[in-house]
Amino acid sequence: MATTTKTINAGPVGLKPRGAYSPTDTYTLLDTVLYNHDSWVCIAMTADGAAATISGQAPADGSLYWKALTDGGRAAVAVGTQVRSDFDTWFAAKQQEYAGLKSNMEADHTQSGADHQQATADHTQAVGDHTIATNDHTQAASDHTIASTDHITAGADHTQATSDHTRAGQDHETATSDHGVASSDHTQAELDHTASVNATNEASNVNAQLEGMTVTITNRSGVATSVNIGFEIYRTYTSVAAMNADAANVPQAKFVMIATIDATDPDNAKLYAKNAAGGFTFLSDLDQASSAAFADWLDNYKPVIEADHTQAGIDHQQATSDHSTAASDHTQAGTDHTRAESDHTTSQTASGYATEQGDYAKNMADHPAYLADGTAAHPGDAGYLYTWDYARQQYVKGARISLDFDSMTPEQKEELADAVLAAIGFDTVPTENSDKAVTSGGLYIAFQNVNTALAGKQDTLTFATDATCEAIIDELV
Repeated sequence: MATTTKTINAGPVGLKPRGAYSPTDTYTLLDTVLYNHDSWVCIAMTADGAAATISGQAPADGSLYWKALTDGGRAAVAVGTQVRSDFDTWFAAKQQEYAGLKSNMEADHTQSGADHQQATADHTQAVGDHTIATNDHTQAASDHTIASTDHITAGADHTQATSDHTRAGQDHETATSDHGVASSDHTQAELDHTASVNATNEASNVNAQLEGMTVTITNRSGVATSVNIGFEIYRTYTSVAAMNADAANVPQAKFVMIATIDATDPDNAKLYAKNAAGGFTFLSDLDQASSAAFADWLDNYKPVIEADHTQAGIDHQQATSDHSTAASDHTQAGTDHTRAESDHTTSQTASGYATEQGDYAKNMADHPAYLADGTAAHPGDAGYLYTWDYARQQYVKGARISLDFDSMTPEQKEELADAVLAAIGFDTVPTENSDKAVTSGGLYIAFQNVNTALAGKQDTLTFATDATCEAIIDELV
């Protein structure tokens, strides 16, 4: 195969960053600008292929003077194929001397060295920021451990408080039961006391009625005896049956007597008293008893009633004391129950707070920020920083990282460095098909290799074959 030789003037080779586009500035071939968040390269040439100067021609798709390099800083536009197709025409049109090429490349080399120094400083700053972020992560992990310990402690306190609350509830139920029993005893004692008072009052009334009163008792033999017993017969009946039939009309504790027409009737002169059950209680047969025996019975009746009243009073006092004690126990149980509920609520609050803080620290540590690469997970979002939103439990898109480093603010540069270090990493040497960024040092070495290759061609660029030319083109683009 015959060897093809081309002699060209390469002109200025290398992109020249010009910052943000300005309609008042002038631009020439291979100048790069940032316009509407896109990166553009100037392709202005004269009809004979020489570099042309333009001004006031804003970058746009289809422009004769500009070609887009990136789309919104998200992904580099694959322009290599087009550049390669245009390279022969462009390369053949270069008529400038190699001295101009060498001068421009030396200037680019100087600029690259300055950029390398700046990038090194930025990298150092980024490393420092990464160290701070690592320390923050370590602190968050420590906080999470402390929060976990607090959560365990709070859980134990909550268990104890629950136990105290249960025990206080049981004590409260017991005290309530005791209070009910004491109240019942107190009620019964009051009833007994009332009955005793009534009995005493009734006895006093009977005693008052007995004084100065007489009754004539006629026995079966027809002998009448006048006895000074001084008590009142409320009603007399001709038979026991008649007495029982009239029980509803006789007040309690009143005396009634059977007075038959027939003095020989065995029920004649029997004395009854109305009892609490609504019936009558047999007391004595006056036809058989002497007035002295009945008087003895009357003398003994009042002391018995008074003794019952006294005992009822003692029982009432004891029941009142028991009722007061039960009421005090009931109040104390209520206080203990309230305090246990308060401890239970406090324990629940502490447990919930410790759980929340521990979960927050772990959740944030498990979801570091990252820089989207425009793949299926985030189509079209390359260059955007994603951070974790704890409240919504999802990643949210943040600031877009511009590829125009010169126009970025210091805060944006720091954000970019943090994101790149955390999510992308660097290739110190350009690597084929790598998804990592290339350091300025790597670019510097690549351009030096190009310089060396071009310098070896002396004042003219002579390529032995088209394959060699394509290799140089691949390295340039």
